[in-house]
Amino acid sequence: MSSLSLIHILIISTSIHAVIFICLILTKQENKKANYFLAALIFSLAFTLFISLVLDQHWYDQYPALHWLPFSLTYAIGPAFYFYIKFLTNTSLKFERKLLWHFAPILLNYLHSIYHLILGRGIPYPKLHNFTEALEIYAIIPIAIYTWFALKLITKYRREIVQQLSMVDNITLKWIKQIQWVIAISFLPSLVFVIVDYEILIDFSKEFSDGRLFSNDTLLHFASVVSIYWVSIGGFRQAQTYNNKGFVIDISQSIAIQTNPEIHQPIVEKLNKAMAEHQLYLDPTLNLKQLEERLDIDARSISVAINKGLGQNFYAYVNDFRIEEVKQRIVSDQYKHLSILGIALDSGFNSKATFNRIFKEQTGLSPKEFKARASEN
Repeated sequence: MSSLSLIHILIISTSIHAVIFICLILTKQENKKANYFLAALIFSLAFTLFISLVLDQHWYDQYPALHWLPFSLTYAIGPAFYFYIKFLTNTSLKFERKLLWHFAPILLNYLHSIYHLILGRGIPYPKLHNFTEALEIYAIIPIAIYTWFALKLITKYRREIVQQLSMVDNITLKWIKQIQWVIAISFLPSLVFVIVDYEILIDFSKEFSDGRLFSNDTLLHFASVVSIYWVSIGGFRQAQTYNNKGFVIDISQSIAIQTNPEIHQPIVEKLNKAMAEHQLYLDPTLNLKQLEERLDIDARSISVAINKGLGQNFYAYVNDFRIEEVKQRIVSDQYKHLSILGIALDSGFNSKATFNRIFKEQTGLSPKEFKARASEN
């Protein structure tokens, strides 16, 4: 075995990290169904990364039985990520066996290994060998497609939760959007050179590794390491996403309500009265379903009234009341014994960052600046 480089040590530590987090994620109660796919995603990324170490250390030559394993799991990455997002954004879904066909292309990852398993480490049929090697790179196409569909699911989910919840901290899936940018930026240089030197994907008279303009393995390995750490830690920390149980606010389908402006005002007035008199906004878990039960008005009608009558979503509507409550309490002698954060938490917020952001958006001032100006007056 050749000496281990720094990147090899990093690959080994990342692989150990992946195994630990897979075990932790599979025992986690929140998002249980989605976590099976998260575990599959982490395993696929870690296995594919670890194979690069196997190649560099020439373990295939020393242990030919390793060829029984797939050469990588690149074709599992796309569907694993997509179904993780799908079950994360709709917790009422059930996975059916017929959906397993999405993972069928993983058989392509075995072709390179089967070649060596049958013909040994030599290359008696170089074009066939190089074709099976290039298949690993072709996986970038389904990965891109599945990622695009996953992005659409996240966009739809984020659009729905602000129509139904008054507080969306920890369930916006913002970290997933961030990792997608990290991955895109990390892999973009390699992808550009693959496209520029496109002949390596269609000319199988030479190996893919010999056809590249330069060796970018270190960059790819580092991107994989970052992805594994980010996905595993982010997935483990992910709170239980909102279970709407099939209840989706689709304003575009509420044509009768939209085209009748007279119906908005009575609902808005009744809603404003209930919010003010009973201070419903003080409950940080307040959601649209609770208002439906309290007001005895269909949730879709409430949502459309807020959207069309006030030009807001439910999330913004409720937090307007919370901000007004905070502003009143900040200038009141009755609450001088409380800090600004204490006032915010008592007013229905459950996150300092969210409170500061919304307060600044609403008033143009930070809470401290607002308090200072109020004291001057």
